[in-house]
This record gives sequence, structure tokens and C-alpha cells, in this order.
Amino acid sequence: VVTKTNHSLKSQSLWGVFLLGFFLLNYPFLMLYNKDFMIMGIPLLYFYIFLFLFGMILLTRFVIKKSKNETDA
Repeated sequence: VVTKTNHSLKSQSLWGVFLLGFFLLNYPFLMLYNKDFMIMGIPLLYFYIFLFLFGMILLTRFVIKKSKNETDA
């Protein structure tokens, strides 16, 4: 049974994840990592983007998984 409160909380959390991703992939933050530096042969900017996307996927999974566990209880 999904209540309106649980659905609303999940929706707000997912919007928060979206806004975090939007701001961290915006111009000022990307230029912080646009350096002539390599990590394991990968340019720092690309490394940041791939690591960031991986983190956002994990964060989204956590929010969805947490909301499913709360509705099962």
C-alpha cells in the first residue's frame, strides 16, 4: 500500500537528487576539474563526470530502495 505521504517524500527526494546533479554538472563545477591532470590515464574532467554519474545512480537507487522498504513495513 503506497500512501500519498510516502509517494510525496520519494518524489521530493528524487527531485533533490535531480537538482544536486543539475548544479554539480553545471559550468562552475565542471571548470574546477578541467585541468591537465590524469588519473589512471583518464583526464580529470572525464574521471569526475564518470564518478559523479556513478554516484548519482547509487544515490537514486538508495532513495528508491529506501522508499520501497518503508512501504513494505
